Amino acid sequence: MDCTKAQIAAADGLLDGFVIWGDVAYKQTMLFDPEYWREYFKPWVKAMIEECHKHNLPVIYHGCGNVSLIFEDFIEMGLDAYNPLEVKADMDAVRLKKMYGDKIGYCGNNDIQVWETGDKEYIKREILKKLNAAKRGGFIFQSDHSVSSAVSGQTYDYIVNLVREYGKYPLQLGEFNLEI
Repeated sequence: MDCTKAQIAAADGLLDGFVIWGDVAYKQTMLFDPEYWREYFKPWVKAMIEECHKHNLPVIYHGCGNVSLIFEDFIEMGLDAYNPLEVKADMDAVRLKKMYGDKIGYCGNNDIQVWETGDKEYIKREILKKLNAAKRGGFIFQSDHSVSSAVSGQTYDYIVNLVREYGKYPLQLGEFNLEI
C-alpha cells in the first residue's frame, strides 16, 4: 500500500492509470483456497484500488491463470479491468461479458497459441470471435500472454491490421457476431 501511494505521489499527476500485479492462479484454478485470498489479499487489493480511484486512476489487475473463483470479488472491489484472461486457463472474455456485462473491463484473451500457428484463417476466427467482448466498450484487445518469437512479424502485422479493420464501432463481425 505504501508503494502504491509513493508511486502515485512520485508521478505527480502524470499517471493515466495503474496496474496491480498478482498471479494467484494457474491453469485450472487458484494456487490456494479462495478464502485464503479473501482474508489475506483482498483487503490490500481493495485498498490499493480505492487509493487509485481517489486520484481518478483506473485500475487493471494482472493475474495469470483461472481466477473464476474470485472474479466476482474483483467486480465487488470496483476493479476497472482484468488482464490477461488466459485462454489455456479457460478464461473467456466473451463468456465473462455475457455473465457480468459492463461491471468490469476485459484485457487480452486472444490466444497466443493460435497466433503461433501463423494460420491466417484460424487467427481471423479467433480475433473476430473475441472482438464480441468489445460490444458496448470495455475491452482492450491484446494477447492472453507474452507474444513469443514463434509469432512472425508478418503474422503480427496481420493481427494488427485485422483489429484495425474489424475493431471499429459499430462492430461488423459477420458470421462471428454473437449476442452479448
